[in-house]
Amino acid sequence: MSLTLEVRQADVVRRGRQRVAGASLAVPQGAFAVLLGGTGAGKSALLEAVLPGDGLRAGTVRAGGVDIKGMDPFERRRHGLGIAFQVPALLAPLTVREHLLLGADAGNRLDAALEHRLMRLLPELEGLGGLKPPALDRRQRRIVDLARALCGQPRLLLVDELALDLGPERAVEILLALKQGGRTLLAAERYAGPLLRVADLGFVMVRGEIVGEGPAEDLRDDPDVVAACVGEMA
Repeated sequence: MSLTLEVRQADVVRRGRQRVAGASLAVPQGAFAVLLGGTGAGKSALLEAVLPGDGLRAGTVRAGGVDIKGMDPFERRRHGLGIAFQVPALLAPLTVREHLLLGADAGNRLDAALEHRLMRLLPELEGLGGLKPPALDRRQRRIVDLARALCGQPRLLLVDELALDLGPERAVEILLALKQGGRTLLAAERYAGPLLRVADLGFVMVRGEIVGEGPAEDLRDDPDVVAACVGEMA
């Protein structure tokens, strides 16, 4: 069963600088939400404050009604939480397959059925199993990181700017398939048009604050949303 996500009045400080101020959002169970904003808006900082909890100085974060603020990474994974980072933290000595096994170590098994589902969703994994991160390009690293997150079979998944490396069209294909898989999904992106066509709801972030939210269909033609995503909103 998928999980709800509730963030209330989150303040995030990274490297001595406040990146997020008083941000609140709520994603219903099984919904696909998109967090929109331009470069430096604070999208990544907010996602990483939820998972793995980096820089969260104030506010609450609840998943499925449970406060996850004090959970360690293994507890969060057991609770059904996962994240695919904008800059994947892959381990140079490990092969791609070993990364997937690492992602499945919280009580889940990387069995044939799971591998088959991963290959159907992410055919880009073909032939990468024996390679190590230094041999991968940016696109491949993103695919491996997403696959690793999915090996934990998360009920709530955060995805940070997948379109940046895969392109909007491929990112939308993947995110739509993830949505149809029944999990709750929050994706941070700057490409408003393609994402709002498939998401259920959206949040707009500018300079560390959430300045707008609503059903995706209501945000599609809002000029302020476009302005926020290209960094032109005051």
